[in-house]
Amino acid sequence: MKVLIVDDHMIVREGLKLILENDESDFQVMEAADGKEAIGVLDKHSEIGLLLLDIKMTPVDGIEVMRFISEKYPNLPVIVLTTFDSDDVVKEMLRLGAKSFLLKDADSQKILSTIHQVLAGNTVLSTEMAQKAFRTRPVQPQPGQQLTKREKEILTLLVAGYRNKAIAEQIYVSERTVKNELTQIYNQFGVSSRSEAVAYAFKYHLVNEGED
Repeated sequence: MKVLIVDDHMIVREGLKLILENDESDFQVMEAADGKEAIGVLDKHSEIGLLLLDIKMTPVDGIEVMRFISEKYPNLPVIVLTTFDSDDVVKEMLRLGAKSFLLKDADSQKILSTIHQVLAGNTVLSTEMAQKAFRTRPVQPQPGQQLTKREKEILTLLVAGYRNKAIAEQIYVSERTVKNELTQIYNQFGVSSRSEAVAYAFKYHLVNEGED
């Protein structure tokens, strides 16, 4: 699988490249030093299967790259490389479809574990990142806002990385029903994307967390 690492620090790119190339998954690593270069690489190599994306870059930053990806390559999984970004940045990257966040000083085991979980279809968020995503959001769970049994089943499968068709097959309903139920869940949570819904579920312990 081709993996694109986008970071303006060569030492970060080289460190991640070494970790990936030493893994048994046969990753083929490509690099870009900024967002503008990354967009060019993505346009030329549509077969890229994973993006590791820094946020703070010039002349084009990671948020602009995520906007480009969400419009043109919405199924491309993205792991955000970060230090300690603001709540608004974390929230925006999730809204645009980011699947996980990795601290740049994470050890190789954590990096590879996160990558493999994301490639398996999961959204992987630490408790800290989930809190950042909703710390400033005025929506708070109310006593009357209870998930139905079916909504809880769907949310649990959503957190586990299942897509709509697979969720429908698991609980023996139509895909249209799943879409309608997800709309209800999104409205109840005050979110607009799968990643935000997963972050909300982690934040308020609505399902068992798979990531500490």
